[in-house]
Order: sequence, then C-alpha cells, then structure tokens
Amino acid sequence: MESINRGKAWIPCKETGAWTSGEIVDEQGDSVIVLVADGQEISIHKDDLKMQNPSIQEGLDDMTNLSHLHV
Repeated sequence: MESINRGKAWIPCKETGAWTSGEIVDEQGDSVIVLVADGQEISIHKDDLKMQNPSIQEGLDDMTNLSHLHV
C-alpha cells in the first residue's frame, strides 16, 4: 500500500451513508486518522477514503486538470 500525503479527504459516514469531509492528520500502516469537522478523529482504511482536490484547483474549468481524477 502506498503512502498517502496529508490533505483533505472524503470519508463515508456509517450513520447517514453520506460522505464527510476531513483532514488527514496521521498515517498508521494501512489506515489513516482523519479529523472531521466536529473534532472527532476517525481511523479508516486507506481504500475506504477518497482524496479531495487541493484548494488550489478549485474553480478549474477543465476537469482534466483535477489531479485526483487521474490517479
């Protein structure tokens, strides 16, 4: 499993089935610790999260420039 750079990620919410935004704060083997908006730190397997595009890419007109679509 390759290393994940810290940044923003989407994680699934078990209660609602929706995706929650969070900030990756630590990496532990095949899992990462994600800090979500309500202050909780959630441990999740790397395969279960989706990376968000960096804020520098917000507002791009051409979707081919979005880095996480081309992994």
